[in-house]
Amino acid sequence: MLKESKAVNVEKRSKFLSSQQWTPAHKVEIIFQRGFIDEETYNRISRARLARNKFIHSGMSPNIDAVRDCLCSLVDLLALACSIEKIDFERDNLDRYLFAAESSSPQSVTKKSEDVDWSQEFIYTVLPPIPGEKHWAGGFESYPDITIKPVFRSE
Repeated sequence: MLKESKAVNVEKRSKFLSSQQWTPAHKVEIIFQRGFIDEETYNRISRARLARNKFIHSGMSPNIDAVRDCLCSLVDLLALACSIEKIDFERDNLDRYLFAAESSSPQSVTKKSEDVDWSQEFIYTVLPPIPGEKHWAGGFESYPDITIKPVFRSE
């Protein structure tokens, strides 16, 4: 069975299979080897997991394809869980919205104010204050090895 599973072409899979850790990636590998998910779902989950790791560890925002991979993986896993538990799960509506051809990536723009065409309509939200800003309401979490100080001077 292991020989057959190694024949599947998934990026970085051979390095992963030789690891001694038990991570979410290993759990996905097991459900793949047991035949609960197909190669397409395995690849989607792997891409979503890599995008999550880039976001958590490097602060890189996921692109629309990574978000779609994540949502599609969620639907696939929900369908799997429901089939195992013999729960009726109708996924047509979810698939229709997730794979809609007309859907596009939300756009964000960061420009210098002199480069912005202010005659265009903009939709924005005010960012909530963070600890240390003037309008922050609340205390500060304290950590023994980190000192947090306000970034403004009270007048």
